[in-house]
Amino acid sequence: MNISKLIINNLFKSYKKKIISDISLYVNSKEIVGLAGPNGAGKTTTFYIIAGVLHADQGRIMLNNKDISHLPLYMRVRLGIGYLPQEPAILLGISVLDNLMIALQTRSDLKKHQKYQLAQNLMEEFNISHIQKNLGYVLSGGEKRRLEIARTLATKPKFILLDEPFSGVDPIAIYNIKKVIQTLCKKNLGATKLSGDVIISGSKNSSLPILFATILSEEEIEIQNVPKLKDIEIAISLLKCLGATVEENKSIYINARNINIYNAPCQLVKTIRASIWILGPLLARFGEGKISLPGGCDIGSRPVDLHIEGLKKLGAKIYFKDGYVTANVKGRLHSAHIIMKKISVGATVTVMSAATLAIGMTIIENAAREPEIIETANFLILLGAKINGVGTKTIIVQGVKKLKGGVYRILPDRIETGTFLVAGAISRGKITCHDTNPNNLNVVLKKLYEAGAEIKVGKNWIKLDMHGKRPRAVKIKTEPYPGFPTDMQAQFTLLNSISKGLGIITETIFENRFTHVPELIRMGAQAVIKSNKIFCYGVNRLSGAQVIAKDLRSSASLILAGCIADGITIVDCVSHIDRGYDCIEKKLKSLGANIKRLKF
Repeated sequence: MNISKLIINNLFKSYKKKIISDISLYVNSKEIVGLAGPNGAGKTTTFYIIAGVLHADQGRIMLNNKDISHLPLYMRVRLGIGYLPQEPAILLGISVLDNLMIALQTRSDLKKHQKYQLAQNLMEEFNISHIQKNLGYVLSGGEKRRLEIARTLATKPKFILLDEPFSGVDPIAIYNIKKVIQTLCKKNLGATKLSGDVIISGSKNSSLPILFATILSEEEIEIQNVPKLKDIEIAISLLKCLGATVEENKSIYINARNINIYNAPCQLVKTIRASIWILGPLLARFGEGKISLPGGCDIGSRPVDLHIEGLKKLGAKIYFKDGYVTANVKGRLHSAHIIMKKISVGATVTVMSAATLAIGMTIIENAAREPEIIETANFLILLGAKINGVGTKTIIVQGVKKLKGGVYRILPDRIETGTFLVAGAISRGKITCHDTNPNNLNVVLKKLYEAGAEIKVGKNWIKLDMHGKRPRAVKIKTEPYPGFPTDMQAQFTLLNSISKGLGIITETIFENRFTHVPELIRMGAQAVIKSNKIFCYGVNRLSGAQVIAKDLRSSASLILAGCIADGITIVDCVSHIDRGYDCIEKKLKSLGANIKRLKF
């Protein structure tokens, strides 16, 4: 974090008599320092000298160890010294908007449309949008002061000199301006416009079922583009515990030929829910398997009953004892016609994987259609499985005697892609996601477009540009694919919390996926949970706070909230993020985020 320093050393100024003598100050950016004294004590003269209106007879002014004592006012403005004089400094004969646009002419780093958008943002922030066409001479004292502060911030100052900021302001307006001044010390500390390019990692939700499906083959398999995640590490450890040989380089090489243990250890299984996907392949290839009831994020009831019912219909006998699920079958599993009671990604993977080595043709109706299901099926087909209908509600699996080896590359993570696109939207930035698949994110891209983003897509990239605009609130209902993904709900809750208008999100997949909402409220969000809905009344900015991440997607939401909030945000229990995002802090830093992980 870069902190600017302003050092005033031994200033003297005389006219016919001494005006100021031996004035010294040391101020860090983000600090509020006051000059106190009676009328005529030299406060305004001191401000004049610091700003460059006057020059001192003696003494030095240092900005970040650079002597600026000799520089004129306009050059000090460019270096970050803003000045609001005691008397109103706005141009009275032109409008509020034009006052801001004139100040923005000093910003050579901005294009014309960017200057206009920044002016609109500043007017909204200081509650003067409704008077933007009014001329300066009809403004009240409080309105003039807010416009002056907005004009000063338009020049991107590191320090603001406020000379008698409440002069000529009525008591009610004084209270509001005090609140503005209190927030100035936090201004842009941590708040970041995230812009740039990010390379998307391989899909976690595809990698896990594919890793466990390697149990079905006796030959070596190479899996490419696997993300570096905690859940992946645990999955590899589970395979090793069963007896598989696993080597990691740029790819992961797995040979499950020598698996001779069919009991997955509780200490590993309890940490990730995806470990249930071990049971089907063990049962299909070896005729037995034992696994403790799996863990994962605490986001509500996610029973394994659909997995168990599917395996039973394939001929398995299932027993529950002491928190373990034991399954066995005499000989091979046999075909079945299975109608899922509800759409389940996990259960579809379990039944489809197990059916690849079953005798006969298995039909799975009301199957999940997520891209991760399609990818798992494509991997199995590469190994020799006979699977049809993937991507529809009916999957047909013709069992084979055994599967071979092969090389497979994991497709990009659509949820990571969506998360970074939301990061661009909430920060009013511009982000391009590379190595991704736009076709898997149609509904997410549609909602981002509704929020005001310009979206462009190519074969393997997506570009989002907010053009500096604040997002608009959107209405969302989570549903199985191709509906809106529940794994993007927390990120869009954050988006709605800082957008214009009322945003409503309905969660239909999990009943306890709102753990991020109370934490966002701690940061200033105006949100209400009613049944399975979240109502967000958008605020202009969030404020830094200490918050607790309680699951994976909650972690992502709160980290992004910290990137755009005023002040410092501390996200506790952030280890959840390592279960689903590969090097997220490194990627956010590359986009301009001021983020650091503290290890204890």
